[in-house]
Amino acid sequence: MATIIDGRAMAKHVKDELKAEVKQWISKGNRPPRLTAILVGNVAASDAYVRNKMKAADYIGLVLQFRLLLISLK
Repeated sequence: MATIIDGRAMAKHVKDELKAEVKQWISKGNRPPRLTAILVGNVAASDAYVRNKMKAADYIGLVLQFRLLLISLK
């Protein structure tokens, strides 16, 4: 029989564990981890993906950096 897992609950659990690890890392005098997202062009799906990653990174305590390159890839 298959086991059904709750993906949202699992993701929250993982993020909460990472949040605690980042907090501990910083409390030891280390620099906070950084997430830099570089978005090339203007694609709505990519924008949503990056926005969700940045939201998760902010939740766990990462320093966020975002770069948007508005160029045409024709």
